[in-house]
Amino acid sequence: MKRKLFAVAMLCALSFYSCNTENLIVENGESADANLTIPTDSKIVSVSDENARVALHVTNEVKEDLLIRKFALSLAKSLNKKEVRSYLKTEASKQFDGDYDILFSNQKATILGKKAFQDILFASGDLNFSDLEDLIKISPKLNIAIPINFEKWNSDSQAPVVTYLGSDYEENVTKTLLGFDYNGHKYNIDAIEEPNVPVIVIGMNERVDDDYNVRKGFLQNFGADIVIKAVNAKTMACTTPFRTNRTWERLHQVNMNVKAYEGWAKGKAELKFKCFAPTSSSPAGFTSNFYSTDEINVYRDQSNEWINREFAMFLWDNSTYTGSVMFYFYEYEGNGKSVEITVGDSYKQKDGENTITAQAKFTIQKADKEIGRFVVDQLACPPYSDADRSYYRINTNFAFATKSFN
Repeated sequence: MKRKLFAVAMLCALSFYSCNTENLIVENGESADANLTIPTDSKIVSVSDENARVALHVTNEVKEDLLIRKFALSLAKSLNKKEVRSYLKTEASKQFDGDYDILFSNQKATILGKKAFQDILFASGDLNFSDLEDLIKISPKLNIAIPINFEKWNSDSQAPVVTYLGSDYEENVTKTLLGFDYNGHKYNIDAIEEPNVPVIVIGMNERVDDDYNVRKGFLQNFGADIVIKAVNAKTMACTTPFRTNRTWERLHQVNMNVKAYEGWAKGKAELKFKCFAPTSSSPAGFTSNFYSTDEINVYRDQSNEWINREFAMFLWDNSTYTGSVMFYFYEYEGNGKSVEITVGDSYKQKDGENTITAQAKFTIQKADKEIGRFVVDQLACPPYSDADRSYYRINTNFAFATKSFN
């Protein structure tokens, strides 16, 4: 009888402790949701520890990869807390840099419930204060992103898989990424084919400068992009001269296959362009004169569609410059060593007949992806036309249209 009474007392004590512990967690704003779902599809496959991507590389991982993997695992485990999920959804929706990004250095001390964001990550036991300090020193632009299917994420009931971009990640080359769910279970994620569910990606922010300010250009026209659908109609007519002297030129529209230049794990493409023309009387090898350099977003769902950009660039000035201008486009990555690019082209002089050859020299980053260049003749019609525009095509993945105005 005594043993039975003792057992009952213990059960009551355990029940009381459990209930009070649960209440304490709720009071501290750390409530764990019991009915969470983990959004996956055929591109996100659960794997055992032995088959996970990390098991193949763990002995060769550099310190940065070990630390960012710990961070990703800690963040994944924190997603069992509704306040963390709600915070990530709300903060990313602000699109402070034009994408669904959260710059962790600026947000690590944010209070969620009664704890700082970073302290919630430490609670998992997979990441400590020293690890985080070392990681931020190595990657000061540490970024949390929801680059795909953000609108599909129901933060009340879903905890997406969290992955990270290691030092060996190469866009459209790396085949799989390692991911974690809130239970710490591992997943192999297709790095080429885009999943149809939201995924959280830890990496480096490409859109802020060394002072953590969004670089010029990425927020221009943000939220006001107009997608122009192609229509079947009579080809647009063009008469020469296509442009006259003393008119301003603007980048009117771009048509870009984002997937050809930017992997899904990095979200939108960061398109940069430069314009160059030598003076009308310069000899071969003339030092570059850049009319313009700028940066613009191209959204993934705008791939292969004409979108309005409307960036003013330069003034056609036949008294000073040649009658043609080189446009050079590339997709910005923001990392790697600086690389000097030298491009030589022939430019028509102001009479439209004679030409001179000149070189443009400029610097990009090693990881940046060259799209290509096109020399635009001031007087001649663009070589391509459809129902709504005359345009220039650099390759099968990129085209652009310009407009002149007084």
